[in-house]
Amino acid sequence: MLYNSLVGSPWLRISSFIWLGGGCQTAFQVLACVKYQHTQINVGKYVRELQICGKLKAYSKGKKIHSDLVKSGLESNKYVASTLVSMYAKCGSLADARQVFDRMHERDLVAWNAIIGAYAKQGQGREALVLCRQLKKEALKLDTVTFVSMLNACAGLATLEEGKSIHAEAVEAGYELDVYVGTALIDMYAKCGEVLRARNVFDRMLKKNVVSWNAMISGYAKQGSGNEVLRLCQQMKEQGFRPDGVTFVCMLNACATLEDIKHGKQVHEEAMQFGLASDVFVGTALVDMYAKCGSLFQARQIFDELPKKNVITWNAMIAGYGQVEYSEEVLNLWKKMKGQGIRPSGVTFVYMLNACASLGLVNQGRKFHHEAMEAGFVSNVFVGAALIDMYSKQGSLQLANQVFDRMPRRDVVVWNSLIAGYAKHENASEALRLFEEMKLQGLTPNAVTYVFMLNACASLENVEQGKQIHLDLIEAGFEKDVFVGSALVDMYAKCGSLQNSRHVFDGLLIKNVVSWNAMIAAHAKYGEADEVLKLWHQMKHDHVQPTGLTFVSVLNSCASLAALEQGKEVYIDILESSTEVDIFVEVALINMFSKCGSLDLAWTTFSCMSQRDVVSWNAIISGCSKYGNIIQAFQLFRQMQQEGLQPDEVTCLIVLSVCSHLGLLDEGCHLFYSMSRDHTVVVSLEHYNCMVDLFSRAGCLDIADDFVGECKKRMKLQN
Repeated sequence: MLYNSLVGSPWLRISSFIWLGGGCQTAFQVLACVKYQHTQINVGKYVRELQICGKLKAYSKGKKIHSDLVKSGLESNKYVASTLVSMYAKCGSLADARQVFDRMHERDLVAWNAIIGAYAKQGQGREALVLCRQLKKEALKLDTVTFVSMLNACAGLATLEEGKSIHAEAVEAGYELDVYVGTALIDMYAKCGEVLRARNVFDRMLKKNVVSWNAMISGYAKQGSGNEVLRLCQQMKEQGFRPDGVTFVCMLNACATLEDIKHGKQVHEEAMQFGLASDVFVGTALVDMYAKCGSLFQARQIFDELPKKNVITWNAMIAGYGQVEYSEEVLNLWKKMKGQGIRPSGVTFVYMLNACASLGLVNQGRKFHHEAMEAGFVSNVFVGAALIDMYSKQGSLQLANQVFDRMPRRDVVVWNSLIAGYAKHENASEALRLFEEMKLQGLTPNAVTYVFMLNACASLENVEQGKQIHLDLIEAGFEKDVFVGSALVDMYAKCGSLQNSRHVFDGLLIKNVVSWNAMIAAHAKYGEADEVLKLWHQMKHDHVQPTGLTFVSVLNSCASLAALEQGKEVYIDILESSTEVDIFVEVALINMFSKCGSLDLAWTTFSCMSQRDVVSWNAIISGCSKYGNIIQAFQLFRQMQQEGLQPDEVTCLIVLSVCSHLGLLDEGCHLFYSMSRDHTVVVSLEHYNCMVDLFSRAGCLDIADDFVGECKKRMKLQN
């Protein structure tokens, strides 16, 4: 037994060498060989254990093995050290990984890839790229993993030029068409906003996997190209690839962007077939899709049935209720979320503050402000911007300024929020001053900033300032932006420069309903009704969905031209449109039919109104009075008062004119003297002129002369 245990012993083999005459030198050579074999066995064991720790993210166990390696002197082994770097990187400990990496005397590509990949994954792309440059100085041939790590770093930083340079290196090294490098290239270009370049790489790839399909689909999704997302997903399925959770999230986000609930339901059914509908990410995307498509009932049903919810799921449901201003349910969800121990994110506070802003919940908004401070989110730029926006909308510009002044970091979004607050409260001069201060602070305005500035210039009718801002935004590359372009059209029109307005409009590559409305309203304002109708037909030809504002401008133009047939065509378009017919459109219809001599249609429109304000009553009374139905006009005036509506300046002017035509001296005098006494109506020169006409027709010329004298006095005061 003892003999058997010694036979395999290295010491016995050494003794044997000495006994047989091999000498001490030979014996020590054998011992060194045995030690090397023993070390190699230990290295392999440690490497395997460290790899397992990395996979399981078992940081404490890995740290213990590292300690044993230091004691045994194996830490300096390049294979062990490389595996240590990789293990720490996978466990999320960059500091430990970098310490080991910096102590390495000999670094192989595995170690370099591990440390570069770790920095890229942890969002420290700048440091990853610094290491990449150092690696290129080493005599090492880069592999797939290196290129993927470098491209991931560029994607995280959105550094297009460096990404293009690495792309060129990958082509030279023969890795461009590799499925992993190709996928990383697609992702990098997409995140740098170069979707066409990403698609070029994608189309050239000889082999694709689900990840590469998802990278391309995600690129289109982030760009907001919903139709392209859905087309690509269909191609992916036709080529035999099984969509995964990422694919379904992209498809649902595309349906949400397009507000295409029909397609969204199909994707929902497919997700159920694949068993992914209850996945927290797919489920969250479903909630978001149904909410954005206006189906809150289905969104809530999915939300309630999800077995697991994260803060993003709660945010999606809160945002859904916030969009329709369902304040009570927004607040209930907030309470339930906190009750279930879900910690709100900065986005949650943004949604809650936005809800308070739109619903005018002043006290609740201040409570959320306090909670955001306690949760450490008040310095978050998005939360700060939401706070400024909320206080601005509530008219508390002083509090908005306080939030702004206390923010440690102010980006362009924060500045835009404060600028918007002043602009919306008709303090355009202060908005322009803040714009100049923002530029002095070294911040670059974005498209939203320029829109606010152009609106401020339009409000002040300051065309010179507007032209200067126009030059600035051309230099910044925003002239072709559809929203900036629309604001430019509107600014020039409101400043009386219709020619410049039309020049900008005609140069827009993409025109949305806002730019069309701005141009149509501009021509309507300057009485160019024929041009309004031409633009209307062109807009229809381009399949742009009109809004209520479009209909009002076009109907008013039909009224000024007395173009009844054109007006009827617009009326049919209104009935066929999905646009909700609001009170402004209804009043424009009454006015158009009245001025075109079709009182029957005007009366029918008025009778069908679910809600009537003083403007709608004015429109029908005016229509009746102009076309001889003076008695009916007077009756409508009395009916309006019986329904509890107080006449305004326009109503009184119309009715005084009716009294003059009918010779109703007592009624006219009673209305005139009750205007300021009972109806708080400001008496204008037009009202005095009506009284002059009334007394003149009644033969009371002395009194008429007195009113003429009063008119002259008022004219002097106004001048």
